[in-house]
Amino acid sequence: SYFLITNKRLSYLINKKEANSISTSNNSIVSSDDFKTYSKIIESQINILIPLNYEHNIETKSMHKNGSYLYAQGVISSRKNNNLYFDIILKDDKSYSLIVNDTEYIKR
Repeated sequence: SYFLITNKRLSYLINKKEANSISTSNNSIVSSDDFKTYSKIIESQINILIPLNYEHNIETKSMHKNGSYLYAQGVISSRKNNNLYFDIILKDDKSYSLIVNDTEYIKR
């Protein structure tokens, strides 16, 4: 009987958690044409916030949109240094947040 009571409690908690985690966001996948366009915007925004030179290559690996926000992840590679990994958020095509290897840069 202990097992049945515990099992019922666990299933109740799981169902409750699933009900509470329902999101009403409108995440959308970015088309390949938009991916190219946003990648160029991201590259320009990163170059504004962080002084890079011609040896660095910025490559966006993934992105998705949620309303007026665009979330993207990628890598800044260099022939001389280790790769730097970035997470960037654009709001209306302007940098809102940029994190590179756990350091946050915000345009002011």
